[in-house]
Amino acid sequence: MIRPLPGNCSAGSVPSATDAEEIGKAPVEAGNSAEKILLFSCFMPENSFIATNKFVNAIETGILYGNDRTIIRSFRNNARTAPNQKDRHPRRAGPGSGKSVMPRFPPGHPEPVRNAKGGTTMNIREFAAHCKLSIASVSRALNNPPETAQMSRKTYDYVHAEARELGYRPNYHARAFHTHRSGCVGIIGGSSMKYIGIALLEGIADVLDGRGIATYLASTRDEIEREAGAFDRMFYRNVDAIIHMPTLQEGEYRTDRLAGLLKNNPGHPPILSILGGAEIPGTFRLRMKDAEAGREAALRQLKLGCRRFGVIGTLRRSPAENDGIRAYRNTLLENGVSPLNIREISIRHNFPDSRQEELRDIDGAWIVYYLLVPTCFQVLRRVCDPKKLHIDTVSTLENRELLLWLQLDADCALSIRDHFASLNIFQYSVYRIGVQTGETVVKLINAPALKPYTQELEWNQFLPGITGPETAAPDSPE
Repeated sequence: MIRPLPGNCSAGSVPSATDAEEIGKAPVEAGNSAEKILLFSCFMPENSFIATNKFVNAIETGILYGNDRTIIRSFRNNARTAPNQKDRHPRRAGPGSGKSVMPRFPPGHPEPVRNAKGGTTMNIREFAAHCKLSIASVSRALNNPPETAQMSRKTYDYVHAEARELGYRPNYHARAFHTHRSGCVGIIGGSSMKYIGIALLEGIADVLDGRGIATYLASTRDEIEREAGAFDRMFYRNVDAIIHMPTLQEGEYRTDRLAGLLKNNPGHPPILSILGGAEIPGTFRLRMKDAEAGREAALRQLKLGCRRFGVIGTLRRSPAENDGIRAYRNTLLENGVSPLNIREISIRHNFPDSRQEELRDIDGAWIVYYLLVPTCFQVLRRVCDPKKLHIDTVSTLENRELLLWLQLDADCALSIRDHFASLNIFQYSVYRIGVQTGETVVKLINAPALKPYTQELEWNQFLPGITGPETAAPDSPE
């Protein structure tokens, strides 16, 4: 038996928006909210769009318990998609038509995402009930990779299969609010990104993508102001961590502006400085053993009988380059080499003609980048005998593979190495550095109490035959 409706409505009448709101707020003597919906629907034509929403809004802010919310959602969606609604409230009125555009869903009630079966997206409670699992289990499955979800792979795959079937995805903003994480890592890079960026980003992405973490890339173009601005934007967007490749600078390396910015943002996310070697208080560092390479190069050349030495660097440098040059020079001085027999030249792209004579008759050289060797070769063979020259330098595996054609002479008979008495290259894989960077960042995000530390990586540890490109990346630091 249908009981009379509250308000001024009677059978066959069209309820006004005010009547509908009063009906929604009225207490139900028997039954539940679902019964109230059924009663109201008997008297409400399907084109009473505003009245329907007033009614459902009143119920949603009133006595919603148990399964009533699901029923109300269904009722709301059915009412909103009435056949004649599109004609009455055109949402795509043409320009200049004079027609107002009414949103399909009122403010505060965004359009539900449809799943594969045409229904509306569930919340996590409903999805967990559908999967017959606890909310915590579903949350772990959806927010973690398989190895850290703390459940069997069968259950993990089942949850993801059901989510795909229903078109369910956790609400990004709700998750960010609950976890205090944005799910995004910032990457700030100087101009050295142009030489190693692709392989580095590939390694980072291979780790972060598998954990559902997005990246936000900013280029500094080696400008301190742009670098500071990039940090400020990432602090504002609350990224979970920042990967930093320091800018290259001329002269003494300056970090005061960046250090001041970090000091003014004491709650900043963890910052991992990679490969550049910049010492900034409060940041983590992942770098190669640059000083050790310079020291080993000097000792090798001394052992081979070298007596006159040259250092060829770039005008714009990172602290890592400076560390290698400093260690090379100091080791030579400690072993009795006169400062007059150590010549240093900085170049940009081309070797300055006015300074070629400074390298006259050198028999040992430290060249900061392998990419500079072809540029220097034409000059070196004019001022010294390449067959008596021993060179040490640094290179990535990726750059050597990319620039193999530069290693051959005109008739393809000799490689660059064959032109010198010896050419020793300290190598590392940028891709593997990227993988380790990604793993370190994940560790820092999950352990916010960690104190800043520096990890120095061994040279040549990523070479084929030592770890090989097919093997797993090295473990993160303890």
